[in-house]
Amino acid sequence: MPGEAIAGAEYRADRLEQCSAISAGDAHSLALRRDGTVIAWGNDDVGQARVPDGLGGVVAIAAGWEHSLALKGTDGPRLGR
Repeated sequence: MPGEAIAGAEYRADRLEQCSAISAGDAHSLALRRDGTVIAWGNDDVGQARVPDGLGGVVAIAAGWEHSLALKGTDGPRLGR
């Protein structure tokens, strides 16, 4: 399953069993699943807890004040547009 975003601040801990990393921002959180997909939940007023469709192959995550980062390990370096 590609990444998923969960509305609101609550998230069930049993859905994090297959996660290898968690990162907390100001009012949102991210979890990296062992399969390279990302889960996001919490405040999403500027899109910080929105997981892009089809996001996969992620090897690292970071949550900030009002942003989220995902580092993909399979596509090589890329510059944003």
